[in-house]
Amino acid sequence: CRPCAEQMALWASSGAASKVNLLMVCMELGKAGLRTAQAFGKQFQLSSSVLNGYVEQRGELPSFGQLGCQGFVVLGPYGEFAVQRTVPCYLEAEKKAFRAVEKLLSSLWSISLEARALPQTVPAESKKVQSKEQLTVGVPEMDEEHEAIQEAVVELTRAKSRGAMESLMQLWVQHSEHEEQLFYNFDFGSHRSAAKGRAATAPHCEHHRLIARMMGDFVQGRASDVDAVTVEIQRHMELYDAAYAGKLKASCDKCCTSAI
Repeated sequence: CRPCAEQMALWASSGAASKVNLLMVCMELGKAGLRTAQAFGKQFQLSSSVLNGYVEQRGELPSFGQLGCQGFVVLGPYGEFAVQRTVPCYLEAEKKAFRAVEKLLSSLWSISLEARALPQTVPAESKKVQSKEQLTVGVPEMDEEHEAIQEAVVELTRAKSRGAMESLMQLWVQHSEHEEQLFYNFDFGSHRSAAKGRAATAPHCEHHRLIARMMGDFVQGRASDVDAVTVEIQRHMELYDAAYAGKLKASCDKCCTSAI
C-alpha cells in the first residue's frame, strides 16, 4: 500500500540501512506488479537501500505472515522470523503502526529507524548486480566461491549466452552444496537439529534452489531474461549471505578450538 511504501522510503533515509535490509514486494502478479513496483519507486524516490520487487508467478506468493498495511514481517539476523505480523497494523492504527515497528527493532536490536527528510536519490526500480565491495562472510572457501560467482555474473551480463549461464549454474550449484554442508556440519541456525523446514537457514537454502531453477529455465530455452537471474543473485548475497557474515566463522573457530 502507498502509506507503507512511503514509510519504507522514510526508514531508508534514517541511516539504519547499514544495519537492516528493507524489502518491499508488490503482491500483484507479473507485469502489473512490475508496473506498480516501478511506480512506487518513482513516486517515493526509493533509494538503493530498499529492495523493491514484485511477484512474478502465483506459486511464488508468500504463504506466511501479513504484509504492508496488514502488518510487517520482521526477520532476525539469521533469517529466522522475529515477528510474522507486527501489531497494530496500518489498517488498525494508521501511522502508530509504524512507530510500533520502530519500537520493536529498537527493543530487539537497539536499531533506530527515526526518519529524516526523504533523500533525492535515483529510484531503485530494478536492482541489478553492480560493481561494489565484495561481500566477505569470514569463511575463506565461501568468499572465494562468492568472488568466482560474481565474476561469472559479469561475464553473463556481457555475453548473455547459454554457455555463460551454464558456467554460472555449475558454480552456483557447487557453491550451494558447499554452503549448505557447512550449515549442516556446524548446525548453524539449527540447520541439522530443527524439524524439516523449520531451521533458520531454510529460506536461504530454498533461495539457492529457486535461482538454480531460473538458470535451468534459461539453459533449456524456457526463459530469456538474464537480468532476472542476476538480480536474484544480488538479492541473495545482500539478504541471505550477509545474514551469516562473520557468524559462521565464529562457529567454525569455536569448533576448531574445542577440537584442539
